[in-house]
Amino acid sequence: MKVFVVVLLLVVYSCTEKNITWDEHHNNYELFEILKSVHHKCRNISKLYYLTAGDLESTKLGNRLFVLAIGGNPEKHVPLIPEVKLVANMHGNEVVGRELLLRLAKYLCDKYTEGDGLVSWLLQHTRIHLLPSMNPDGYELVEETGKNELSGRTNANNVDLNRNFPDSDRLAFQGEVDRKAWVELLAEYQDIPRVSYLNYCSSYVI
Repeated sequence: MKVFVVVLLLVVYSCTEKNITWDEHHNNYELFEILKSVHHKCRNISKLYYLTAGDLESTKLGNRLFVLAIGGNPEKHVPLIPEVKLVANMHGNEVVGRELLLRLAKYLCDKYTEGDGLVSWLLQHTRIHLLPSMNPDGYELVEETGKNELSGRTNANNVDLNRNFPDSDRLAFQGEVDRKAWVELLAEYQDIPRVSYLNYCSSYVI
């Protein structure tokens, strides 16, 4: 419980860096650049990767689902070390969580390099996976089509990812690449105890 409380508290902090501005939302290219910058600064505690669904490595619009893993051993699961997975932007027009996860990634890296005791303890006792955008296509669509209530909520195939997970009430199920990639990541850890998954939803303002 202590680990999860610490994570939630850290999310609210803001960060600053000379080449990164935080006065507006970041597009998909900027999102990747921020994650890459954090990874380069904290290579010893981070791993930058993207999700796949079978042979597919990108969404309909050619975007990838980038994830930054942060922890004392970011490359693989360590027995008895909890896995925490934080996801945002499942609806492309809900961007607050997307920005919070980017800030959290930078905050954890900065504080770790500064020798912050609390953050160092957290990262030595947890592996945190940050997926700032589960629906990068939807984010692009709302940028292009306007800022109304429904723009970008769905992905490029007009599918609401939040309504696209498998359930026992359906005889057949056809999922989206965005959703399939996430489910495959969850399945990878299904036999590992103490795994937490959190999805951050927010209003549709961009």
